[in-house]
Amino acid sequence: MQRLHQPWGIVLTCWIVLGPWAAGAAPPAGPPTAAGLARVGHSQGIVAVQAIGDGAWKVLDEGQTLPERCLVRTAAGDPCTVHLGQAALYVAPETRLELDSPGRHITLQSGAAFLSCKEAATWRINGQAMELAAGRTVGLGVSTGKAAVADLSAEQRKQFNAWSQPPRPAQGMGQLVIQDVQSQSPVRLNVARYHVRMVLQPPVALVEIDQSFYNPYPRQEALKLRSSW
Repeated sequence: MQRLHQPWGIVLTCWIVLGPWAAGAAPPAGPPTAAGLARVGHSQGIVAVQAIGDGAWKVLDEGQTLPERCLVRTAAGDPCTVHLGQAALYVAPETRLELDSPGRHITLQSGAAFLSCKEAATWRINGQAMELAAGRTVGLGVSTGKAAVADLSAEQRKQFNAWSQPPRPAQGMGQLVIQDVQSQSPVRLNVARYHVRMVLQPPVALVEIDQSFYNPYPRQEALKLRSSW
């Protein structure tokens, strides 16, 4: 196995949201979920909440319940799912909203979301009372500075179907994959060096990942590269 004279390297910089377990403690187990209480569903997105009247933001894990009246923020990256008894709220990345789950009130401040009802109910969305039939899904968005609610367009329906699917498996650390010239089959390169630098700035952290890879072939020009994260 030969290492390249100029090794391939990848540097990935990203912001992640920190929970109270960032200092090394294990994440707290979610309390038992009573019927009708809002709780975080199975999704890859990161959601933080702030109880109305409480200045502390908390990052919630899957299965944990939200305060009855709270502000909700999602991080960049993937959407989040919030179960609301007989309804579900699918929240887009980088979205801010106010939620009153017992009163069925949702006020969207920025971003977008989908509200899907399993049974008929009255919801107050952005100050407007709406009778939603069982099986109906509406889209919440902000257009020209004003929040709007509407039935889904074809494009929104496609996006909703993707968000409501089980989350994809985590891919782990970055990889370089090459195509073997003779067999045309993909070959994963071995990692030669892996270095992570983290700067904590609660409630987020700046993470920089630097990776170098070995080239198993004698010639650099014989490789076709693509990256997978």
